[in-house]
Amino acid sequence: MISDMPEDVTRDVVRDVVRDVVSELYRLTTLPVVWLIVGGWLIVGGWMLLAGWHSGLVVYVVVALAVVLGGRDVPAMALCAVPIRSRIFVSRMVVALMLGAAGTLTVRGVLLCLFGLGLALLTRGVVWPAVVLAGVPILLTPVLRAVVPRIVPYLPHEATLPVLTAWAAVALVGGWTVLARCDA
Repeated sequence: MISDMPEDVTRDVVRDVVRDVVSELYRLTTLPVVWLIVGGWLIVGGWMLLAGWHSGLVVYVVVALAVVLGGRDVPAMALCAVPIRSRIFVSRMVVALMLGAAGTLTVRGVLLCLFGLGLALLTRGVVWPAVVLAGVPILLTPVLRAVVPRIVPYLPHEATLPVLTAWAAVALVGGWTVLARCDA
């Protein structure tokens, strides 16, 4: 009987994780902002393809979905019903990994999704992660490149994979800390 116990526990944990991931995917598909992001991407991306332009728009769409996944507040009922917040965190991280892997097919895209998810969990919103992920490359990088060019390779969108991994890890640890300590 004792030898059966770890197998049952493992099966229960895997079942719970799969159920939580499916629940997060379902929640993601029910948010109107997700439909706006995907619809806008289809319209703009379709025109860009017809015009013969190739862009990294897919990466931005997938990262935006990861930010929405983490930035939309968890309903208080879910926080009360799930005393172990690691289940919510792990399910959101798995969904962000799936989005990044399926949407971008690159390690950089997966790391950017995890970074966006971590920022969204850390700030408990979608505005500041959007500012960091879209505003920094567009507005701040040209200024920094002119003034202090040594800093630019350490910004998330310009970073090498090890530096981007560190950015993602710090954001995820911060996001986990906020999620574990927030009140229902």
